[in-house]
Amino acid sequence: MSGLIVGFCIVNFVIGIFIINLNERKMRKHEHALEYIMSHPFPAEINRILLARYPHLTEFQADRVIQGLRSYFYICRKYDYQTAMPSRVVDAAWHEFLLFSQDYLEFSYGAFGNYFHHIPKTRLESPLAAQKSLTNAWRLSCLEEDIDPNNPQCLPLLFALDTELAIADGFIYSIEAGIYPRKIEGIPPNQLLREIERTLPLSSSLMQQKSAEWKAETDRLAVKIKFFLFDYGYCTTHGHDALVPLFDGILARKDLTVAIFGDIALAKGRLSTIRQLPQPVASCG
Repeated sequence: MSGLIVGFCIVNFVIGIFIINLNERKMRKHEHALEYIMSHPFPAEINRILLARYPHLTEFQADRVIQGLRSYFYICRKYDYQTAMPSRVVDAAWHEFLLFSQDYLEFSYGAFGNYFHHIPKTRLESPLAAQKSLTNAWRLSCLEEDIDPNNPQCLPLLFALDTELAIADGFIYSIEAGIYPRKIEGIPPNQLLREIERTLPLSSSLMQQKSAEWKAETDRLAVKIKFFLFDYGYCTTHGHDALVPLFDGILARKDLTVAIFGDIALAKGRLSTIRQLPQPVASCG
């Protein structure tokens, strides 16, 4: 009997040592993968493509985008969870990286042990799943940058870049009383205003020649602007002051005002309901 007990203890001891060694190997592999993500060279062409696509960026700012992409890969690997992508410009860099298929394949296996897929937002199960995934990106990003996710004083890099770099079609985030930032996709108000200015009424002679074409363009623009101005998230993110010039541009065009709001009074009433929010908080880094 005592021999069986001794044998049992030896077997348990050996199994325990094996499990400890296995866990240590896993930890070393995990740490190596994180170091790999932060140090592995990305194709230099990605920076050049970013600078061509966003010509207002400097080389330093393009490097910030790459830093953001590394940060995204890092939190996905460290916490073994693929979150939603919070940044439009970082997502653009990721798309370009994917096109360098051999480089991306090598990076994926070195960092994740398999091919790390890019999952479009539309492939998530539902809007609720997308919001949950974004919330997890917020929580993990804050954790990595030592930010209180419930009472942040600044934004993590991935949530600040689009605003910091003035990305025209970027994702905009703001902080309100410790609530998670809301992700708002939309065209900035000043860009919508420029579209209005490009479709100013034609002279009477040209109106007769191109009235149908001009009306179709006005209707298209009205539908586009209405989509944003009747979206609560879009209006509360940009705030009253940022939207005033856009409303002034609309009100200068009676046809556009009627197409969007019905009449001038309703347009002014809509603007009066939009409150001014604090400007988006800057990145901590």
